[in-house]
Amino acid sequence: MSSDGDGLGAWTYAGQPSSTQGVQKINDAADAVLAAFGSGGVSLTDDACDAIINGVKQLQVSVRKALRQSHMLDREPMIGETPAAKVYRPFLPKVATDPVQGFIPAMKALEKKLDDAIAAIGKSRNAMVATDDNARASLPKWA
Repeated sequence: MSSDGDGLGAWTYAGQPSSTQGVQKINDAADAVLAAFGSGGVSLTDDACDAIINGVKQLQVSVRKALRQSHMLDREPMIGETPAAKVYRPFLPKVATDPVQGFIPAMKALEKKLDDAIAAIGKSRNAMVATDDNARASLPKWA
């Protein structure tokens, strides 16, 4: 077991990332989507936009479900009575609920970014449709 050194214990087992690190990677991916679509640097078909939006919406369902059940994270888990369990038991809720680096704030930030991603994809799609409509309108009419 190892910590990332921040003192808040993004603990890992056998080299696996902690749940907070996993959420951070998803947040980073959402940032990349926002940057790409927000800059107008992405042009996709309606079907491709729909597929991406549907994928983001599926992730939103999972994030919101996790947030609805997050009240359980502030309780000490029932992990036994070994000396190690007695040490870790009070620590685990603190990791989940830490107001700065905990799992719950990370999930709330992700929820907001997913909403923003859907809005950015929709805005990009609307800009692409407007560009196509303008181009279509500027073509000469053949009788």
